[in-house]
Amino acid sequence: MEAWVQRKNPIAVSSDLADALSEMRKSVSQVPELHERFLLMSRFLAKSLVVPPGEEKFLYLWTMLEIFPM
Repeated sequence: MEAWVQRKNPIAVSSDLADALSEMRKSVSQVPELHERFLLMSRFLAKSLVVPPGEEKFLYLWTMLEIFPM
């Protein structure tokens, strides 16, 4: 059956992922403009998660992708 969500077997996440994310968060927060872009992108992603598939969801996701290169 085709669906937006599919069940998959669990995967192991490497233990250094938390360190990598922490380092990324630290480097992004040093550049205020970049930090603001990521905050805005996360807002559009959050909005798209609650919208059913359709034009509105597409626009939220598209806008999110367009924010970064601004």
